[in-house]
Amino acid sequence: FGLISSEVLPYALTYALINLRRINIYLLMFIGLIFLSVLYGIWTTNQNTIVKDTVISTLAFLNPLLIFAVILRLPDAEFLRFVKTSRNVFYVFLLLLIIQFSGVFGFLDPAFKALVPRASATELGFRGVTLLSTEPARASIEFLFVYLIIRNFSIPKHRIILTDIAVAIVILIVFKSATGLLVYGVFLILFNRTLLWLALPIFVYFVTQNVSSSSGRALLLISTLYSMPLNDALFFLSNTSGNRIISIFSAIQYGLQFPLGGGIGNWKETSIEALMLTGVDYTKLNYFNAEWKEGTLYFRSSGYMMNLMMDMGLLGVTAATALLIKITKPFLKLSNNNKKVFLFFLLNIFIVGSVGTPVSWIVTAIIIRHSEKAFGPDNLSNKSAAAVRLT
Repeated sequence: FGLISSEVLPYALTYALINLRRINIYLLMFIGLIFLSVLYGIWTTNQNTIVKDTVISTLAFLNPLLIFAVILRLPDAEFLRFVKTSRNVFYVFLLLLIIQFSGVFGFLDPAFKALVPRASATELGFRGVTLLSTEPARASIEFLFVYLIIRNFSIPKHRIILTDIAVAIVILIVFKSATGLLVYGVFLILFNRTLLWLALPIFVYFVTQNVSSSSGRALLLISTLYSMPLNDALFFLSNTSGNRIISIFSAIQYGLQFPLGGGIGNWKETSIEALMLTGVDYTKLNYFNAEWKEGTLYFRSSGYMMNLMMDMGLLGVTAATALLIKITKPFLKLSNNNKKVFLFFLLNIFIVGSVGTPVSWIVTAIIIRHSEKAFGPDNLSNKSAAAVRLT
């Protein structure tokens, strides 16, 4: 984050600490594991920046986790205000899309970069817009999650297929993100299979044609992969995904080989060790060539859980997954939609999300906390509605 030396601005953590009334014993135990991992990381490294990195990493792990737990236990009135605010965030995202995609507000670029150094007030050329994220891929996924709130609470059922199509167009044309398109495909599998079967033939047609760069990075990438032999396609995909694919592969291998991980805050060392364990010739990958020139070969993994796998190993990921299932179990029983939202959330935090960004966590907590009997679209503003409570 540009304003402070942090991976993300810990606004969610601040809100969570202010509104934390009581803490679940399982959550408390997991926080204890985090601090044990911190001590382990400090003990096993000689890095000069370990204390700073430890604080930043710990905040990044706690920022989304605590706000998730707090939303599930918010008082009814506060929860309703939270839902209304979250809907407004979607409209703010739409405004940012217009500002960045139009290209006429370039003079605002210093303000965007002050907030997020890798963001921009305009499109990133071939890569699309970033909203207030670091790259179009992450921005498109955050946009998709916030759209889920509008989809669940505000859009009539007979119009959902139209808004789902509109979101697909935005991901293709505005964000131009192949990762976003992949996640959107999972979104359709879970929430709108009718549209999936209608759109699939059209999508296949465009992919099999000679797609030009003007069609957007996502379609061009998929079309290029389609025309390649399998081995070449796999290398091309790894090479064009930044460090995303190799970071997932290396984190899993490292976490399995070292079940306790390398310790929170020690990621600059453990990420390089994990990369070496893969046996992959990273010098052939564009991402690492660029990082090597800058003298920073180390990297953060893609996904909250993959970062946890690197820092706390298989033990940490198992504990975190068990914790999430435990605290959400009463809500997942309420509807199949809640189960689908939770599965979509797990996909995000395992392989595509950023370690400290709380957007998908907040959205998921709001939706699964929501009860159709209490908070239907027609009576969402009714303050007397009763929220689902943990039992």
